This record gives sequence, C-alpha cells and structure tokens, in this order.
Amino acid sequence: MGFDPCFQSRNFARIVAETMMRLDIWLAGAYLPTPALSFAALYLGAAGGVVITASHNPPVYNGYKLKGPYGGSATPEMVARVEAELLICETG
Repeated sequence: MGFDPCFQSRNFARIVAETMMRLDIWLAGAYLPTPALSFAALYLGAAGGVVITASHNPPVYNGYKLKGPYGGSATPEMVARVEAELLICETG
C-alpha cells in the first residue's frame, strides 16, 4: 500500500491498512508514486495493491486506486470483490 503527498494521504493509507489488518499488508514508509506501487505489487508477489492518491485530480479529490497482482489496474471483477468485502465490513 502506498500514498502520495496530498493532504492526509498518509493518514488515509494508515486507516485503510488498519481496516485490512486480516490481510498481510506492506505499507510504504514514505511517499510512493503509483508506478512504484505497481512495480512493488508485481515484485513482491502481492495479491494486489492499493495506492492512496488524488492522481491527476486536485488534492481534495483524494481516493484510492486498486492494482492487480500483475501491477496494472484491478479488473472490474477484482473491484467488485473488494466492494463486496467493504459492504460486509460496513454491515457487520
């Protein structure tokens, strides 16, 4: 999991990592651009990656990008699985 230097990205990444504690997560210790996170997911053999970033948008639009184990954008099926897990967590 990585994050950019936008406002509160580091804190957002920490909260996401804590929420996903049941998974084995590597959280970057410093700013990590999206291409570096993509490489890390592939290099480390991770199941995927998350980067907290506003991307090309203004910093107030901070959000997260999901990456597949191959380093590219997550497929719609992968996104749906993450969304389903979030709904389970939300409804308890």
